[in-house]
Amino acid sequence: MRRYRYKAERMFFMTLWSIILILSFTVLIKGINVLGNNGLAKSSISLKEKVITVISNYVLENHNSIFQYVRDTSENSNSSYALSGMIHSFPINEYVANSNETESEKSNQYINNNPMIYSAKDNTLLRYDDYLKLIKQGIHTTQQTSGSAVAEITEEAEEAVAADSKGINSTMLPIDIINGEFYLEDEGTSHIDDSHKQAISLGNGEHYTLEQLENKHFLYNNFYIVDGTTSVKDSIFDAKAMLGMDMTLKTKEDKPQILIYHTHSQEAFADSESGKVTDTVVGVGEVLADILETEYGYNVIHDKTKYDMMGGYLDRNLAYNYAKDGVTKLLKKNPTVEVVIDLHRDEGNKRVVELNGEKVANIMLFNGLSRNSKGEDIASLYNPNLQANLAFSLQLQLKGRELFPGLMYKNYLKGYRFNLHLKEKSILAEVGTAKNTVQEEKNSMKYLAEVLYQVLQGEE
Repeated sequence: MRRYRYKAERMFFMTLWSIILILSFTVLIKGINVLGNNGLAKSSISLKEKVITVISNYVLENHNSIFQYVRDTSENSNSSYALSGMIHSFPINEYVANSNETESEKSNQYINNNPMIYSAKDNTLLRYDDYLKLIKQGIHTTQQTSGSAVAEITEEAEEAVAADSKGINSTMLPIDIINGEFYLEDEGTSHIDDSHKQAISLGNGEHYTLEQLENKHFLYNNFYIVDGTTSVKDSIFDAKAMLGMDMTLKTKEDKPQILIYHTHSQEAFADSESGKVTDTVVGVGEVLADILETEYGYNVIHDKTKYDMMGGYLDRNLAYNYAKDGVTKLLKKNPTVEVVIDLHRDEGNKRVVELNGEKVANIMLFNGLSRNSKGEDIASLYNPNLQANLAFSLQLQLKGRELFPGLMYKNYLKGYRFNLHLKEKSILAEVGTAKNTVQEEKNSMKYLAEVLYQVLQGEE
């Protein structure tokens, strides 16, 4: 009898402390919200999302299932009641199915087959109740290679659910999960020795034969850097196939043709003035857009959205998620856009070459292979345009070496996707590093524009 009394007391105090912790956090958020129009008030939502991200990182990086924390309340459970209570308080786990006697079979099937039910429009996780509504209003499921299903929801169904659930989707934290692990798509390459990135220069114009490029060893060794997060698959690095793909621009200039944006809008340079947008990568993008429009006659959209400042302060943890949503909407409004350029600058040592008597920042093109270091494709980051992305960047690499020897660094290959799946002719370009000057960066744009022009025109 005493044993049951002690167990009851323990449960009581654990529950009490969980409630106190939840209430304390709620009071903190409410307090921030009522402080007025100061910085704390503006960042209240971001603070909430940041706390959720920290908790989620802890759970997932320790290889513990979210389901365990949310659903396992059995006597032998090792999960923390306080942590479980906090996670329950936020929408990130409201997609977890609540099984009951009448729908237990359906709920269990949902859990087993749909660990990543999400809204395709704003990349949010859904509750089981909302999922059932979507089934009734229009939804189709794409079977992934891993055996788990990912639901792709029609826009009409999303809008109906959003209205019916009182805007629950708008408050959910956008989050990507690879095989149950939280990840950050970070394209940084500063840990690699710069000497390995430098392109091989053959003097005045570099030319390669198809026979050379079809040699996999020659191709990998001279044109690519393979990051430790991924591994190459020979079948998709078929030089003849990549060079044979038509990368010419079909859209006429009376319609939008090229989109330039910046996942990391706040990236600046060695001599950038604080707060001066023209001294950031956005200013460099403005130069590129202007050259492409005035000198080559292209119809260009320059998206200056601060995807890394969505919460009011610098936070790159979710920048690729926000950028995907923003760019997807832009492409939907401008379906004629064929070329998408995400312009960045890298970290590490200064990278510069002298062309025509001026110092020019080097250009490194970036590809995400959606493939891990074990040679396994990452199903949740499927890229239907991967082969075309690789072809486009290789053709640009070769044209750059031919026209301006020393301008191009080897193309960098990493494990994730970097939103390159949105269009066939998508590139992520790292122009110089944080140690380059603003002028060196801007000088580089006329050369990048010329390389783009010749590939898009199909110049031999």
